[in-house]
Amino acid sequence: MAEESNTAVLDAFRDEVRGQLEDIRREIQELRRLLESTPQPARRRPSREEALAGLEEITRRREAILRDRGGALLPPAAEGIARAREERTRQILREAAE
Repeated sequence: MAEESNTAVLDAFRDEVRGQLEDIRREIQELRRLLESTPQPARRRPSREEALAGLEEITRRREAILRDRGGALLPPAAEGIARAREERTRQILREAAE
C-alpha cells in the first residue's frame, strides 16, 4: 500500500518536472527565434589605423587623468585593502579588549 502511494507521488512529481521542462524548452525556442530575428552588427577586426587611433585616445585619456591627479598614479588596490584589513583587525582587537 505504501509502495503504491510512493509510486503515485513519484509519478506526479515526474509529470510536474516534465511539464516544467517543456515550458523551459518553449522559452528557449522563443528566445532563439527572437535572437535570430534581431539584426546583429557585423563584427570585424579594426584596421591598423583604427587600432592606432584607439591607442592614441587611450594615451590622451591617461595623460589627462595624470594631469588631473597632479601626476600621481593611483595606488595599487592591494595596498589599500591590506591597510583597511589591518585597521579593521586593530579595531576588533580593541573591542575585544574592552
